[in-house]
Amino acid sequence: SLVMLETSELAVVLKPSADKANADRPFVRVITDPQGNQVDHGREVDLTEKDESGDFRHNIIRLIDDTAYKFDTSRYFV
Repeated sequence: SLVMLETSELAVVLKPSADKANADRPFVRVITDPQGNQVDHGREVDLTEKDESGDFRHNIIRLIDDTAYKFDTSRYFV
């Protein structure tokens, strides 16, 4: 699945959260910068991570149709 983060970066879901209570907060790899430019070797982000105040560091704002963006998400699973 392809998602947009609150930073406007696109990310591909790599695996579900290990914590079932946070099933909607998967482990993702960032594949674009905020301007939509593809990045190689993007950082991996655990969406269950929280900051010092207890707020989640990153959030999904919406699901993205990968065909609309012409991304082959399968290449991130090699």
